[in-house]
Amino acid sequence: MCLSRQMRRLMNKETEQSQKKQMVPDLRFREFEGELKKYNLSQLTKINQGLQIAISKRFTEKINNSFFYITNEFLREKSNKAYYIVDPPKSVICSESDILMTRTGNTGQVVTNVSGAFHNNFFKINYDKEKLDKNYLITFLKLYKTQCMILRYAGTSTIPDLNHSDFYRLEIFLPKLREQQKIANFLTAIDQRISLLKQKKAALEQYKKGLMQKIFSQEIRFSDDEGNDFPDWVEKKLGSIGTFLGGGTPSTSKHKYWQGDIPWVSSSDVEENSVNDLTISRYISKEAIKNSATKIVPKNSLLIVSRVGIGKLAVTKQSICTSQDFSNFTPKNDDAYFLGYLLLFNKNKLLSVAQGTSIKGFTNNDLKSLKLKIPCKEEQQKIADFLPAIDQSINQLTNQIDQTTQFKKGLLQRMFV
Repeated sequence: MCLSRQMRRLMNKETEQSQKKQMVPDLRFREFEGELKKYNLSQLTKINQGLQIAISKRFTEKINNSFFYITNEFLREKSNKAYYIVDPPKSVICSESDILMTRTGNTGQVVTNVSGAFHNNFFKINYDKEKLDKNYLITFLKLYKTQCMILRYAGTSTIPDLNHSDFYRLEIFLPKLREQQKIANFLTAIDQRISLLKQKKAALEQYKKGLMQKIFSQEIRFSDDEGNDFPDWVEKKLGSIGTFLGGGTPSTSKHKYWQGDIPWVSSSDVEENSVNDLTISRYISKEAIKNSATKIVPKNSLLIVSRVGIGKLAVTKQSICTSQDFSNFTPKNDDAYFLGYLLLFNKNKLLSVAQGTSIKGFTNNDLKSLKLKIPCKEEQQKIADFLPAIDQSINQLTNQIDQTTQFKKGLLQRMFV
């Protein structure tokens, strides 16, 4: 047998083994075994498009014989628009048990647990309930791999459009119905865990917002260790209680500038709505400082993003350098964390000193004239000790959400073929 024929046979054998291996998921519940069966969705589902109704024939309030009209507007976060249409055909009416999927525009978004009449931008997916579990099918449609295939079939035009035949081409490797249900129930429990964590985080953020409102409006006041009231707050200009330093970016073409041990941050390293979250991802050398506009900002200074990401805040826990997108404030006697929370609460007032049209920004001089009511340092420190504890709890919940989301992502990659 010639060498090329032997190689072809070996390659064919490897391909068969690889395909066979792909028919079994990497991760599985113990009581299930055997290969999964491959289907095209044409063998398991039947789809139909919705109905396009002119805006002039839509109602903004529910009337007799009207149905909620499910459009792309429904998918937009925090949208408060709602439309209703009268006497739609039965073919475009869906119940909460049905599955819808956008076929054009933001193609591939899956919608369920909503009733009404659906727009022409949607497919309703009827499926074989003896072979497919609803939640398993929804999870399959949301898989990264499936979404990539949907977008590929929909095309790369300005408005992607998935047609019936391309939807039916999608392939699914299917376990028995009982295994599908167990997988779907397990993933649903993880989703419920993520949802609960998000609710807790939102509630804690709302609690923090309410507390800051009461603290900085002086509705709530702290007392000294002996229970005595602190003095009244005094209005001061920011420039009168500390000094400002600008930032700068060393030349990126000089590699030795970026091989030092001095922390350097850009505006993207600062998180929104906090004064504690600061990521240090790059370090510069002393030579870089000598040859650029950046300056060393002392520990316990307040970093104020003055251009890109304007208004974000962070406090330095060590000496640091920043990009040119910062106004860096070092207080003489006041607490940097307190001032950070005070400016976070007064963000609108902070942004009011910004100048420019398309790109807003402020200079150190703009900030120097900013007037704020400030308590004595002892009360500042009590406030600065109190609020970070809430931020820490919020950060812990954020980490739990991220970890659980990553855990689910890993499961999906291993439980689905």
